[in-house]
Amino acid sequence: MKTRFLSLLGLTLTLSNAATAIGCPAYLEAEKLSSLDLKARQNLRAFAVSANDGKRSWVAVPIQVDELDQRGVLAGSNPTKPLAMTDRISLRIETFGERIAATDTPPCFGKKALEIENPNQPGKFAYLTACEDVAPVTTLPVDHNSELKTVTSQHYDYQYLPNNQLMYKSLVAKDTGWKEPLTAASNSDLTLHLDIKRFLTLNFTNKNVESYVGRSASGPVGMVGSIDFYLRLLFMKIDLKLGTTVGFYGDSAHIPSIIDVPVDAHSRLNAGSGLLYMWQTENATIDRSPHANAMLDAKPSLIKEGWENYAKEGSKFCRKDNCAFSLRGSIGTLPYGIDIYLEPSMVARGFYPVWVSDVGQFKKDLGWEIAESDPGKVGIFFNNSGLPKGQYPMNQWIRLGSSGMLGQCPAPISVKETLTFNQNPVIEGTAH
Repeated sequence: MKTRFLSLLGLTLTLSNAATAIGCPAYLEAEKLSSLDLKARQNLRAFAVSANDGKRSWVAVPIQVDELDQRGVLAGSNPTKPLAMTDRISLRIETFGERIAATDTPPCFGKKALEIENPNQPGKFAYLTACEDVAPVTTLPVDHNSELKTVTSQHYDYQYLPNNQLMYKSLVAKDTGWKEPLTAASNSDLTLHLDIKRFLTLNFTNKNVESYVGRSASGPVGMVGSIDFYLRLLFMKIDLKLGTTVGFYGDSAHIPSIIDVPVDAHSRLNAGSGLLYMWQTENATIDRSPHANAMLDAKPSLIKEGWENYAKEGSKFCRKDNCAFSLRGSIGTLPYGIDIYLEPSMVARGFYPVWVSDVGQFKKDLGWEIAESDPGKVGIFFNNSGLPKGQYPMNQWIRLGSSGMLGQCPAPISVKETLTFNQNPVIEGTAH
């Protein structure tokens, strides 16, 4: 009975960190490409028009098809199979170019193309089409070494823990202007504190939660992998039965998650219960000056009052159907950012991130058990005591090296026009 009760209160945990840089790729749903005559995933190509010194030419844009199922979990990697409507198209938008002209000949033998616009740079376009040939193999921007337990790119080295591959042992940032790489953070950990009414108070840590990369696929945009989660209680390992697909890109990382609450937490947990994700800072600093969507500082006294008053503070970060919370800082001379997106229904029940500048003091103020490794650590806290039964999505993007850190991740890209390639392209009409 106790084991069953504990497993019901277990939350699916995918909060983690990874070093990243500059921006984030764009995501596009495969269902928006139904007008293309695409026989296989590998035939989908993206091109942009480059205009230099009066000469116009087509330049290939990095594009990748992530084969996902209806839950958004990586299902496999079958480039010769037709595109599925649940697939996700990811592409880099920095190389978008000029709008197509009547004098531009088609880049390949595709009959149609879809025009897309860079949302961060209006007036910069790219064109999706189905080519008969397959894109040549390019250098992959992200490398995963399972033996060394590392994910590396030009901008970062991410070494993960053996039992929890979404938690890192060390994060190292790299820049061409530096003499040597800089360790940004180390020894990440988590505490899931459950102060259960009329029962024991429970604390789960990294030792209790396991996550492993199942399927993985690498492409010209980045590496994606499905994550399997387990909660270990004594000698038993409970499969949480929830998956997600993480994305490591050359200059950013995407960590989506599903917060699973099998019972009404507000009826089972006392105020002060929550998830604390923490790490040791090295050559990284946090900028706490006011900026757009800046996370609030954690207030233990407000947390103790209960989720109702606590939720009012978080609701100030919500706009229509989205709530955004950001953290900004720098590693050496490079700025970095963490952006977390939640649904308003979650924030309305007090679940949102706040900044913890001193983990040891924070735990002391809330009456939690303090570990020997806590002093000197910083973190992000989520209050989970107000959530009703259900499953709640959360998206986290991490970036390094972008001044300002403006814009939404992923880029809110959309299809603008459908073009028909004849001898010369002719705009047919608006598609969406």
